[in-house]
Amino acid sequence: GSIQKVIMTSTGAGFGGVPTVAAETDKVTEINVSAFGNGYRTAPTVTISGGGASTAATAIAVMDNQGVASITIDTAGDGYTSVPTIEIVDGASKFVAIANGTTNNASLSIADAKADNAWTAGTALPNSNFTSITYGNGVYVAVGGSGGSGSAATSTDGNSWVSRTNITLSAGTLSSVAYGAATYVAINTGGNKAATSTNGIVWTEGGTLPSSNAWASVAYGNGRFVAVSSEQNFAVYVKYGQGLFMAVAEGTAVCATSADGITWNQQALSASDDWFGLVFGNPNNNPIWAAFTDTANNVVNYVETGAKALGRLSE
Repeated sequence: GSIQKVIMTSTGAGFGGVPTVAAETDKVTEINVSAFGNGYRTAPTVTISGGGASTAATAIAVMDNQGVASITIDTAGDGYTSVPTIEIVDGASKFVAIANGTTNNASLSIADAKADNAWTAGTALPNSNFTSITYGNGVYVAVGGSGGSGSAATSTDGNSWVSRTNITLSAGTLSSVAYGAATYVAINTGGNKAATSTNGIVWTEGGTLPSSNAWASVAYGNGRFVAVSSEQNFAVYVKYGQGLFMAVAEGTAVCATSADGITWNQQALSASDDWFGLVFGNPNNNPIWAAFTDTANNVVNYVETGAKALGRLSE
């Protein structure tokens, strides 16, 4: 390429003649943010690597409304022979898992996940009845048990837990919890109650479920909460990602997808199995669902699908 323009940032003074302008092309001078992201509780770390630099550049993320608005170059570095790789890592982000039937729980930071490091054990949960966990508004919330004292727990760091009181159930137990629209929603298997909370601490009765089914899982997306029942092998787990709900079930070779949680379509899986785990990711803008079984062979299927684009023709 060629230099088309030189922008003066300071006029200087005292020049006795026309100065020489030297172009330095081995430094990082600007980083453009292509996607702000959202939900950052603290400023993420910006890492600049590769590019053949003799001295690596450093940069700082500038936050706005829980997103990365811009990146400020701290030091430009030198010796770059190619464009370096820029990585934005939220040090506060982590995976948190709970164990049903025990008080065990563990967390894994995003950085540790990338480095294939071990999970870190958390302090004991208030009891061993917890069956589901979700995250929202900076708080991890777990639910389980027959309601009342100790049937919910909260954590702001995914490590230390505080016991909370949920609604009292007339039958069954709390089976699943999800977060969306600034609200936590927990559902009741073996009964027809739902519980809602804005902070995970104070819970009230929500809308009544249609019947006392084995309500197994709840998810939020597209402006609504969707619950599924495991009766008649319908579904044991439902998740939402990029415009689409997906549900998996036990003892079947199909899963189900829906854009609105009302009309569902079948998708084929590799074999009939007890499908329990379900997760969505979008690596390199390629929407992928991964489904897992709880059997010894640890079968994993992935489905590449997303919601259909909708548009309106105008003349």
